[in-house]
Amino acid sequence: PPPAGGPPPQISMPGQAGRGMPPPFGGQPGMMPPGVTPPGGMPHPYGQQQPPPPPPQQQGVPPPPAAAPPPAAPTPPVPQAPAAPVVNASGLMSEQDWVAKSGATVQLKVVTPSEEENSKFNFDGRTVSVSCQSMSTVKVLKEQLQEQLGGLAANKQKITSLKHGVLKDNMTLASYNFSNGDSLTVATKARGGKK
Repeated sequence: PPPAGGPPPQISMPGQAGRGMPPPFGGQPGMMPPGVTPPGGMPHPYGQQQPPPPPPQQQGVPPPPAAAPPPAAPTPPVPQAPAAPVVNASGLMSEQDWVAKSGATVQLKVVTPSEEENSKFNFDGRTVSVSCQSMSTVKVLKEQLQEQLGGLAANKQKITSLKHGVLKDNMTLASYNFSNGDSLTVATKARGGKK
């Protein structure tokens, strides 16, 4: 108990430099002012010092947008080599490739034989020109020739080429790869002969 009427006794803490001195900064021993590091690398008396709080954000104002990356330059198309035409075992191009190469129509020369017994079909050695669609069948070609051959029916005609032999009615002119100016030969079919 303190003596009556006198000053209160000074309490000193162990390890404190000035005995009888009041504790600094708010009366707690070992307290350091905010932001001050203890001298000589000594640890802070209360552990790690907390970082300052972040600044308050303004309400209602969105943060500035992040800068968008610049647009990528368009990649130029890689040039592709044209597809090689498809050639079958006979060395002929496909119909589609042939039409793309030579065109949608073809002008052909059809040579008639010199046969006196078939002169009514204009078989006098003349050459008849005919223009057809490349995708037309041989049968369509024969139908076009019928008028020029004195009415010789399509099913009585036999058309041949030096390269392909006898042409089949269901095949297209493009499938035979005929070009403008190619020559064909027409004759009459023998009775009971193949088409």
